[in-house]
Amino acid sequence: MPAGRAMVLEDDVDISRGELVVTGASLELAPPRLGSRLTANVIWMHRQALEPKRQLLVKHCTRMLAARVTAIRHRIDLANGVADTAADALQLNEIGRVDFRLTDEIAFDEYARNRATGSLIFIDPQTNATVGAGLLAFPSRTDAPSGDSWPLGSGAP
Repeated sequence: MPAGRAMVLEDDVDISRGELVVTGASLELAPPRLGSRLTANVIWMHRQALEPKRQLLVKHCTRMLAARVTAIRHRIDLANGVADTAADALQLNEIGRVDFRLTDEIAFDEYARNRATGSLIFIDPQTNATVGAGLLAFPSRTDAPSGDSWPLGSGAP
């Protein structure tokens, strides 16, 4: 929205700068999801390995949140493209699927649907250096993290 313009909402809604506003039309097509337990395809860009329980900052759109890695699902062997499910960490320049938990919920899309709300960066909380980038993915029902990743307006708990 250009500077000097205001958005007027029909209802009295508590919203602040950086919040995601979704129109009714986009909700009918494919609503974003709301959750704090997420899965992403991650490219790791730091010499210190990404391991479960590691604490990071995550920047998603305009928000910065604390996060903790809950699981490394697999690492991709770049030589043959095969997923190594025995991997328990990502080393420098490795790619893998990672589960993590944020301190608060975000509204997000799968990267393939919306690059802006489907991507994020990982930041080291001690140095503020960017240490990784992620493309959000919706896990299958069989491997979904337990918890709170639900489509907006779905009525799910």
